[in-house]
Amino acid sequence: MAEVTFVIPNGILDRVLDGVAYANNYQDTIGGEPNPESKPEFARRMIRNYIKDCVIAYEAAQAGDSAASAARVAAESEIAIDE
Repeated sequence: MAEVTFVIPNGILDRVLDGVAYANNYQDTIGGEPNPESKPEFARRMIRNYIKDCVIAYEAAQAGDSAASAARVAAESEIAIDE
């Protein structure tokens, strides 16, 4: 398995974690209890999900383009409209 590493300078790590947490609605507490998922764990999960969502969107677009092209070719060759 390939590994992707992001280097975040220590001086801005808290800002990055806070930004990811804010953008993705992280809660420090859930039902009055501390969140069992830390901000760093949450940020890693959100980044993995973002990458996965990008791949899914790309592959779905590619599949849609291929299906549309195949349908267009089939329609053009199978449907004769006399002018």
